[in-house]
Amino acid sequence: MLQAIKHFIEKLRALPHNDRLIIFFVTMALALIITGYLAARSTLSEIPKISGAVSSLSFSPAAISESTRKTDADKVKANAGLADDPTADWQTYVSAQVGFKIKHPKTFSAKNYAKLVGVDFNDAIGLYAPKTDLSVADWISKKQGSENAQAPKKLPISQYSALQFQTNGILHTVFSDQGKIVDVYYGTTNSEDDTDTYHKMLDTFTFITQ
Repeated sequence: MLQAIKHFIEKLRALPHNDRLIIFFVTMALALIITGYLAARSTLSEIPKISGAVSSLSFSPAAISESTRKTDADKVKANAGLADDPTADWQTYVSAQVGFKIKHPKTFSAKNYAKLVGVDFNDAIGLYAPKTDLSVADWISKKQGSENAQAPKKLPISQYSALQFQTNGILHTVFSDQGKIVDVYYGTTNSEDDTDTYHKMLDTFTFITQ
């Protein structure tokens, strides 16, 4: 084998220079063709594997559409919840001493009275929980301070039967439960916005078990 290769090389050397160049370029061209053919075969054999991998990662348009619909539906429900409950993002004031809670706008600041169970939420709205042995009817009568005062109205507010009356431009809504009395009041000479806020606050009032 080695002898044959040596003999072939000697013949090449004996050829004219131009012939040797032609043989060299032809050999290189054949080598490139063979290399390209083998590379192409290798690539073609890998295409089915790549296609299968891509298919396993793809998402159908139907699945994407369904996911989008669910996301949009969740947003609609969340927005509807806020629309149904205008007090959803309000803060809650809790009196552990008396045992009640009421919500108020974040812009209000609950300022407690000194040595009294009372709160001012803003210049118009506040509440007071008197310490008294009087019944709620007697306490209201004393609060009204007049024999000719109109009887308070019974109103279903929140889950309670509240009593509502007015004295000196102040609207009082009184909640009572097991001897506890809470008067949520409002200055009626204030703005319509305060009136709306007041009634929304009343709807959030709840006695709590201590």
